[in-house]
Amino acid sequence: TSDDAYDTEVWFNYQCAQCGGHAVFKSTKVWGERVLSTNRNLDYTLFTLETFAPVQKFGYLSIDTARPARGTEVYIPQHPGGDPTRIAMTSDRDGRGNCAVDDPLYDGYAKDSDVSYECDTAGGSSGSPVISRKSDKVIAIHHFGGCPNSGVRIDLIYSKIKKLL
Repeated sequence: TSDDAYDTEVWFNYQCAQCGGHAVFKSTKVWGERVLSTNRNLDYTLFTLETFAPVQKFGYLSIDTARPARGTEVYIPQHPGGDPTRIAMTSDRDGRGNCAVDDPLYDGYAKDSDVSYECDTAGGSSGSPVISRKSDKVIAIHHFGGCPNSGVRIDLIYSKIKKLL
């Protein structure tokens, strides 16, 4: 609901100041404002921010509106357990050690709603973007850990929200 969005604090730039270090950059924190769209089957909620100006400098991610293909190599910037950013890029189940789409039509909460992949993610990473290594565009939103992991296809989410953009 918009009341829930209004009570949601969103942090930007919550990452370690040095690779392998423990000190973090000062985060920029903003509050949610209003829900624009939500969908249980696709497991997403899109909401606005109360103030956008402080976070505009961080830019944005582009999305790939095509259905992801099997073998697409991916990486997942995540905040497991609320920790600073960690990037899942590897898999101990893939012969080459890379995260890649195994099944582009995997069943999530709905038939064929997800893509599956074997990536070394950790609990608390749901909502993280699944990004193509080739295009650096978002192909899914991670929401299920396990063997395999899966994310909701961004092309399906986009088809639901494109009139809002």
